[in-house]
Amino acid sequence: MKSFFKTILLAACSCMLMFQLASCLSDSDNSSNSTVLTPQEAAHYLQTVQGTYVGKIKLYHYVKNIYGGDSVAADSVTNYTMHINASDSMAHLTVPARLLAYTTKSNEKLSKAIAKATDPTLKFKLLPYRGFDDDSRYMSFQFIPYEPLSVDVSYDEGETHNVNLKFALNTTFANSNVNVMAIYSTSDRMIEFMFIPYEYQMDGKNNFYAAKSVFDFYGKKQ
Repeated sequence: MKSFFKTILLAACSCMLMFQLASCLSDSDNSSNSTVLTPQEAAHYLQTVQGTYVGKIKLYHYVKNIYGGDSVAADSVTNYTMHINASDSMAHLTVPARLLAYTTKSNEKLSKAIAKATDPTLKFKLLPYRGFDDDSRYMSFQFIPYEPLSVDVSYDEGETHNVNLKFALNTTFANSNVNVMAIYSTSDRMIEFMFIPYEYQMDGKNNFYAAKSVFDFYGKKQ
């Protein structure tokens, strides 16, 4: 089931731009090809996925970058929790600091300091959309990073630094192999989505780098 579910997710990611284009070219939100849900449908999607999920977070590392080249499953952790609230359309995911450390591997001291930090919480705004016409088994969502992930670290003889990790919006890496979106399976109450770090800011200074890491959360509703 896991491999089939991931195949569905990746296929939907590949089709995302096509769905968006079809929506832009059509003036009718009632078209069978439209990705736009009615307010009632959107509320139903959010009510359905609301709850607590426990699952695994995997980190995939691309040898070149996320635009090409083979990916390698670099690390993973289990029993991590995400909460989804229908009232404010927000998801709160606890992210392991150990995996976040991979995003700053070019700075060895910083990477080791992040790995020792307290696991922070990443917030997403959920935007439900019609990804699978007339198929009630799956519900599609865009997971939009709500704010940078803030981590306080201490290194360099005890100096304290604040690190903000920024994650890609749905359109930031539109031509890459992955997309910031999610699929919920109504039959087994599982959700999966990917999120992509693309920049970190230390003490207010931006440090842009080529995205080589992709996080994948796969969890079951409790």
